[in-house]
Amino acid sequence: QSTGDRAQDGVSSVFHLEKAAQCGLSLAEFTLGCLHLNIYHDELRELQLNASEISESKGMVYMEKAAKHGNITALLTVAQAYQDGLYSVEKRWSKAQKYYQAYLDVTENLSSTDDMSTFEPRYQILAKLAEMLCTGGFGLDKDSNRSGELYSEAAEAAMSSMNGRLANKFYMLAEEAWSSE
Repeated sequence: QSTGDRAQDGVSSVFHLEKAAQCGLSLAEFTLGCLHLNIYHDELRELQLNASEISESKGMVYMEKAAKHGNITALLTVAQAYQDGLYSVEKRWSKAQKYYQAYLDVTENLSSTDDMSTFEPRYQILAKLAEMLCTGGFGLDKDSNRSGELYSEAAEAAMSSMNGRLANKFYMLAEEAWSSE
């Protein structure tokens, strides 16, 4: 194929992705979000937007739509963006908490036969939530008691994943959180 043909294929692909996203197809929303945020994605790997077409704000809109439709990777991406202030969004730990909790809810319902290797371990997400609640800020109220509970839950999850050293660390952090009450 000539370069012109590939460019036309790219324009056509983006057009059809946008139409699919308008119909609420989570995979199309996620793919468009990845394209605009310049994140690696498995669908249409050769497709890239020109620098002038990339829009982080548009990418976050698509990513949040995909997250609301239950796309696991989108849930995690949006949560991390709000926790760390990535992709031109303001740090909003209250929103990060909401998306991390949705991620935990969705991944908890996956069966043991699902490939969990592509997802963030449960104990890491619980620890992130606990850390945010321990300090509070960015729209999230400090809750030392809940933080301790989450660290304890993270420790149990780490222990069940055969990660004893990390479990001990989480148990210590739980004790510290409860003592700061």
